[in-house]
Amino acid sequence: MSGQQFGILPVPYPDENCYSIMCRFAVRHGQTSNIQIIHELLGNITPLDSYVFKPFRLRDIRRWYGTDEIHVHYVEKFSCYPFYNMFLRPTFAAKVKESVIGTSMTVGQAKQINRECGFSQGHKKSLWYCPECVREDVLLHGETCWRRLPQMPGAVYCPIHEVKLRESGVSFRDIKYNLIPANYAMNHIPEPDPEPGNVYSDRYISLAKDIAWLLDKGFQFSDSEWVKRSYFEITGSHLTTSFIFDFFTIPEWADHFEEYLAAKIMKDCGKERIHWTIRKQIATILCIKRKFGTVEKFYSS
Repeated sequence: MSGQQFGILPVPYPDENCYSIMCRFAVRHGQTSNIQIIHELLGNITPLDSYVFKPFRLRDIRRWYGTDEIHVHYVEKFSCYPFYNMFLRPTFAAKVKESVIGTSMTVGQAKQINRECGFSQGHKKSLWYCPECVREDVLLHGETCWRRLPQMPGAVYCPIHEVKLRESGVSFRDIKYNLIPANYAMNHIPEPDPEPGNVYSDRYISLAKDIAWLLDKGFQFSDSEWVKRSYFEITGSHLTTSFIFDFFTIPEWADHFEEYLAAKIMKDCGKERIHWTIRKQIATILCIKRKFGTVEKFYSS
């Protein structure tokens, strides 16, 4: 699979993000200049860090493949837009869905949607990875990649292997105009000391599974208003999009997990407070989990 080509690009691995796909293209291309690779792929020198989350531009897909059809594949499987869909206002969610089927966004619309998603103020300060995913990749394919899920705020464990994610040391500042393949980064990461078990590991894993489900199935939701309305119709109560520390009086459903999670998000993002977009996203998921167990069960109900 690693030797095949999807048009001019390598075939993506499951959950790989678009930044990683460009990195592997650069390795196969044999070009040592990041600037030349960026210009060849994107037509101009543009920041790369947002491609960890967003899909390739429709105009680039058309130029590479001569068709719009493959764009749907990249948006649905290799961007984080499916995750963000349930948190977007109706106008923005509709615009994202239109872009999937071939309608180009304006630069202004894309910037608005990026802000609503939390790019780039809300993301982790570095790229993350699952050590077990990396071992399997190298064993099966001889290489590894940067995946979507480990980069998501609130993702602390791998939902597949149920092990703690690790920080790569490759910062978003490092990748703004540089293509740093995961293979190269993994060869320069020392083996960390064993970590003690976490009393909330099951909760972190459960949250990671919800994030993974949304990355895969999130376009099934209409938009944030649909989510709020459906939650109220089913439960008779309003959706809460706040963490424990947002309340003056600790609510009866409170537990310490949210405090640890909030502290972890702030540490991973290198911020003293959680960006409002991330707060809305994670708190919404936690509120749904309290009533339904999983986001998937909420959707099915």
